[in-house]
Amino acid sequence: MNLVKAAGVTAVTELNLHSNQLSELTNELAEFRTLRNLKLGKNHFQSLPPVVLRFAKIQVLDLSENEMKELDLGIQFLVSLRELNFSKNQLMMLPNFWSHLTVLVVLNLAKNRLMELPEALGSLRSLQRLDISENLLSSLPKALQHLQELVTLDAHGNHLVEVPPSLGLLKNLIEFDCSGNPFSDPISPFYHQGFEKFMDYLRNLHELQQLEELIRQKPEGQILGSYKKYCARYESGQRPLLRTGYSVTQAGPITYIFGGRVTNYVKVEEIYAIDSRTLLWVKLSTSGSMPTARDGHAAAFDGNKRLYIFGGRNEENKLLNDIYYLDLKTMTWFQPPVEGSIPSVREGASMVVIGFQLIVFGGRGSRQRYNDVHVLDTQVWTWTLQNTRGSIPAPRQNAAATYLGTKFYVHGGKGSLLLEDLHALDTSGFTWSRVSQKGFGPSPRYKHTCWIHQNRLYVVGGLGVKGEPLSSLYVLPLSMETRTDNKFSTTLSSSSIQDKSSNLQSKNYMWTEHDTELEPCLTNVFCHCGEKMVVLQEGPQHAETIPYCSEELSNLEGSSWDYYLEVNCDALQQKV
Repeated sequence: MNLVKAAGVTAVTELNLHSNQLSELTNELAEFRTLRNLKLGKNHFQSLPPVVLRFAKIQVLDLSENEMKELDLGIQFLVSLRELNFSKNQLMMLPNFWSHLTVLVVLNLAKNRLMELPEALGSLRSLQRLDISENLLSSLPKALQHLQELVTLDAHGNHLVEVPPSLGLLKNLIEFDCSGNPFSDPISPFYHQGFEKFMDYLRNLHELQQLEELIRQKPEGQILGSYKKYCARYESGQRPLLRTGYSVTQAGPITYIFGGRVTNYVKVEEIYAIDSRTLLWVKLSTSGSMPTARDGHAAAFDGNKRLYIFGGRNEENKLLNDIYYLDLKTMTWFQPPVEGSIPSVREGASMVVIGFQLIVFGGRGSRQRYNDVHVLDTQVWTWTLQNTRGSIPAPRQNAAATYLGTKFYVHGGKGSLLLEDLHALDTSGFTWSRVSQKGFGPSPRYKHTCWIHQNRLYVVGGLGVKGEPLSSLYVLPLSMETRTDNKFSTTLSSSSIQDKSSNLQSKNYMWTEHDTELEPCLTNVFCHCGEKMVVLQEGPQHAETIPYCSEELSNLEGSSWDYYLEVNCDALQQKV
């Protein structure tokens, strides 16, 4: 102190007392009110010198290589700390004061005797580097998942047999050293495959554990006729309001609803999902190049991980012809740079994905309806306007569409009149054929749903000639010429579902009508998962007051799809 004063120094910002034999500090150091960096490493301190707590603006504190067995609770008041180093001491436990150190960036606790870490460490939201290596830790707190700014985490040389799977959610983490821990299977092989594989494993395991917990919380269903009816759940702010012009896409057990118009004036770009295993509605958090708000668009799932969105009409009522896809594994939107014969702007198109081919049929433009077929090669992002031949369908919009093998099926839709015909397009040669129909098939309709499962075509719902909602289910057995054992997948796209479980030839059709046991309702959403038909229903308060006009939203505001119904299609009685 005397030397400093003699030198005429009035403002000390850094004091380095490293590698001495110090065990205490004089209180006279408190005069260094501007001190920012204090290095006391490699001394003999057994506790924090009281004078240190008087450096209110200190940012870097190094007490490494001392003899400290516990941390002074007063450290929590050094709220300007950015770096804190207590490595190579004898710490056996940590206090819970960490929430006060809101700007702490570096915390080094390596080479102590810590057997556990407090969950309160998860409150260090600015932390970027955490070193807890060479301690006696047998587990890590789950709260570390909240350290979203964390870049490096060093936990090598402990007694860890596993780590919390939620650490896979640390998006900024680029280094996670767990070497020298007695990891067991199955975590050990993934760790030794490298950082990326290890983090993927943790993320997938976390998602699986979350799903298992949600499944345990799944509400009990109520038997209602042939159905099992559930009350859907949703977290705060996650309630999907009823809307028009949205798309419904089925990807395995998960139903996705994108976009639409929630009031007479507001269109949205939000996407919701409900999982049949949990019955929990979630408003998905996505990143990337998100589509603009729209309605009247087409949507399709590729059977792997991509949900495609095409066209529609934006908030300015302008027709669109853009293409986006959502990676369902990373929840990232992409707008690929397409070339070729891009479809003209339209709404109400029908769309499916067969292999690497995204097929768009029909729709309505600014002055006309279409019956053209555009194919997007999703490997090179090139559009092609296909020259089709055969019995080409009349121009239409809002037709139900599905596919099986290389065949693309289109039913009904709205042309100059409502339609009830069924056409099949063989995409191997792009030849249309009109399917001859026997029996009592579906009446003319549009905005309906169709799918194929186990050699049968299903058609349900939609709107009739007066805009009235329809509820009967129609089934059309398909004659099988060849069949493969492809993995089952299903997609619902703009009121259409696709199933590629086999490769069938269309002939000898006989429609049958089945009673869905449901009152016609404009807000019912039909889709399917495996052998079951799924119906999303709104709550009872508006079910009888919705007008037939599907564009009217005044009575829908504030309502949501509160009920989830499922039924085995074979259980629905055939009408005579």
